[in-house]
Amino acid sequence: MFRVADGEKVVDEIATYQQSRYLSAMEAAWRLLAYPVHDHAPTVEQLPVHLGGEDQPLRFAAGDRLDEVVQRGVDTKLTSFFKLCAEDDLAATLLYHQVLRYFTWQQPTRSWRRRRRGAPHPEAAGIFVAQAIGRVFSVSPRAGEAFFLRVLLHQVPGPRSYADLRTVDGRLCATFQEACSALGLLEDGQHWHRAMAEAAVIAFPRQLRRLFAAALWMAQETADGHRRLKVVLHQDGGALDGPGDGRWPSKT
Repeated sequence: MFRVADGEKVVDEIATYQQSRYLSAMEAAWRLLAYPVHDHAPTVEQLPVHLGGEDQPLRFAAGDRLDEVVQRGVDTKLTSFFKLCAEDDLAATLLYHQVLRYFTWQQPTRSWRRRRRGAPHPEAAGIFVAQAIGRVFSVSPRAGEAFFLRVLLHQVPGPRSYADLRTVDGRLCATFQEACSALGLLEDGQHWHRAMAEAAVIAFPRQLRRLFAAALWMAQETADGHRRLKVVLHQDGGALDGPGDGRWPSKT
């Protein structure tokens, strides 16, 4: 049954859906037999990013043992990935977000284990590959070192520790930002240019101005980047179109 909603009345979308829904005999039987009603592929799993030794937010439910809750902050997916890279030759060739293709996370032992099902690896016997996607949590540039840690995790394969990520050509850098600079990841603020080029397609002008302010705060933006962003900063707040709408000017 469908009804015309009063223009002055707040529409309850959930109630409207329930009142308008038609449940057929086939769907009723399907649900009574507990058959799956939806699915999604490929599998997407979130991967945390955190600095070593810092206080981390821990999720727990009433009744959880305190020692088990604390252990969750010790053996995270990231720290266990470091251990895995030190022990497994295959893992030593992977970036952090690629680990889910060949390994699964074991919650009881809080460790990574090689996949036992999936498509056989075309070149290595006994290795299975799954179409799984690892999504590393986004980190604001205002987070400082955590932001640069995330940059390194997307560029350095097989890190064995935080110190390993900060080591460039045998030299241990003092910070993750210094390591990014030594690897050329921050040269001329190119990471900001890439971020702003992407934001120009999906974000509104107010969000772009905040991003640009963050770039200035991090002291990474250049005069050329300011010139290229000037056109975007002066937009009137309308919806952004596609990448070819000319809102992100080229260097030339």
